[in-house]
Order: sequence, then structure tokens, then C-alpha cells
Amino acid sequence: MKSNRIGVVAAAALASFGLAACQTPYHDQEERYVFVASNVNIPYWQEAQAGLTDAAKQMGVKAEMTGPDKFDPQAQLDAFQKAVASKPAGIMISVTRPELLQDAINAAIAQGIPVITVDSDAPNSKRVMFVGTDNLRAGSESAKRMADILKGQGQVVIVSVPGQLNMDQRAQGVNDTLKKYPGIKIVQTIDDKGDPRVANDSVSALLKAKAKIDGIICLEASGGSGAAEALHRWI
Repeated sequence: MKSNRIGVVAAAALASFGLAACQTPYHDQEERYVFVASNVNIPYWQEAQAGLTDAAKQMGVKAEMTGPDKFDPQAQLDAFQKAVASKPAGIMISVTRPELLQDAINAAIAQGIPVITVDSDAPNSKRVMFVGTDNLRAGSESAKRMADILKGQGQVVIVSVPGQLNMDQRAQGVNDTLKKYPGIKIVQTIDDKGDPRVANDSVSALLKAKAKIDGIICLEASGGSGAAEALHRWI
């Protein structure tokens, strides 16, 4: 996803709070919004933080990003609950595990704190809205592009974070679309746990073992850089 798209998503989510939290288009300068990311250390969310900060300045409100420094759903839940306890005007969150975060989101809504999910949803929660990608289509388009590159023949490795809804939706899109290309097989799905080092090590191990890999589809941001580094080193 391009950096300007990330900024637009963050700005759109924050602007949405203007409708959810206020009766007028004006904002109190003491209004404070919290974005709970899935991993504050990866560039994807650091760029989103830049968009969040810019939107907050434009609207004359305060905004901050928080969350775990690695992929850790329990730590994200703790960060979310801490944000709720601080009584912000609204919370945005990219949900790592819907089943883990759903009750906490509902509790925030019950306290009058609007919650918007960004990039990864908790669709069965009472969140105000979801702002993000059509992940099923994103996976499908990735598969189509890979099929085109491989001319319908080859073995593919997926890099993802299974169990995170947006990743599972992308994986479903890939699998559903590749059914139309029987010459392409998914030989392995790597769980990189949102860590480029894990993606790097996993792809490196496959290359070291001389596994036949014709393509890699990375469904999450960290996996792309980790897999690319491994390929540059081994090929």
C-alpha cells in the first residue's frame, strides 16, 4: 500500500470521529484520539502515524499512537484497555484478533467512546465503522498478478499472519482465485508473526534447502521486506 494511501486512511478515520463524537463540525482543542496499532515498530504503522498527526493538526485536536512493539494480540488488548481507561474522545484500532478484542471494543462503545477499526476489522463488534481495504479482493488481485507473472505454472509460498482477519481474508482471495489456475500450487504458508526477521529466516531456510519456489505472495507489510532481503542474499 502506498504511503499516501496510509495517510488518507488515517485521516479519514480521524475525520470520521468528527461525525461520531461531535454534534457540530467544531472541535475542542482538548479532544484527544488514540490509535492502537498492531505493531508500532513496522514502517506501515509509522507512516500511518504521520497521517494521524497531520489530520489531528488540521482539525485542531490531539492524537497519539500506541500499541505493542511486536505482534502480540494480548499486549494490543492491554494497550486498548489502557486507552479506554484514559477516556479519549475516540479510539482507532487495527484489530489483530477479533475474538480477543470484541468484548473490549463493545465495552468502550458502552462507555460512550466511539471505536473505528482500521485495516483489520472486528465485524461482529459494535464498532462505529471499518475503514480499510477490501481484503478479499486484495488477495484475489495478488493471485491474478502472480498467475500472470508465472504464466499459469509454478509453486508459490504465502507469507502471512494466520488468524488475523484481514490476512485470512486476503489468503481466501488468493486461494479462491488460484483455483482457476490449476498449474499453480501453494506449497507453504509462512506465519511470520508480523516480524520481517521471521520472514527472512523462513524464506532463507527454504532456499537453503533448495525448495522449488517460483513466487512469494506476502500478505502483510513486514513479510515483503523480510522475504526480499532473503532473496537478494541467496539468489
